[in-house]
Amino acid sequence: MLAYEIVHLLKSKKKGAGGLAAIKLDMSKAYDRVEWSFLEKMMRKMGFHERWVQLIMKCVSTVVYKIKVNDSYTQRIFPQRGLRQGDPLSPYLFIICAEGLSAMLQKAEHEGKIEGIKICRGAPKVNHLFFADDSLILMRVRESDALELRRTPEVYEKASGQVINREKSSIMFSPNTGQHDRGLMISNLSIIDEASTEKYLGLPVTIGKSRKKPFEYIKRKIWGRIQG
Repeated sequence: MLAYEIVHLLKSKKKGAGGLAAIKLDMSKAYDRVEWSFLEKMMRKMGFHERWVQLIMKCVSTVVYKIKVNDSYTQRIFPQRGLRQGDPLSPYLFIICAEGLSAMLQKAEHEGKIEGIKICRGAPKVNHLFFADDSLILMRVRESDALELRRTPEVYEKASGQVINREKSSIMFSPNTGQHDRGLMISNLSIIDEASTEKYLGLPVTIGKSRKKPFEYIKRKIWGRIQG
């Protein structure tokens, strides 16, 4: 997977003046916060047929909830935003929304405000990887890039209803990144967790000579469930 190749490159970059960073953004209650108007505009912008847009919006907006309290149900609740958890359609609709952030990051790259990472010579630069609500941002360690990365998601948050949980987000630096540059990036991005090892899509992104230790948590998790 490309994510593992890039993070491996990042962790192996021990020389040179230019540091690299991988930022994992945590979206707070991602599906619950999706603004329906933003989803509708994104589908039209991406060229979906109007009939299809109307059908999708009907599926999204006609949901009704009731909550059971003390053996009786409340009155009907009509939500005004959000995607239903567990609905097989929801991950695809969320990806359509995330395409807005993707387009903004690509535009910033095109304008030279953010520079992504190459896995080898001649390869295209990559500045972000998305999988549903899992976001990995890849960039050079520069203060100007960090300021742009702070601005771009803020615009996306206001338009889409999404909120980045910076307390649960994390950043990983290449070993050649100096402490001063690390501090500037962390300060400008307001991300307090500097990860030495991190998971992507639930799996460790770096594996050393011993494959036993990185996957030991799987054994512990399964054993914990059996005990429970």
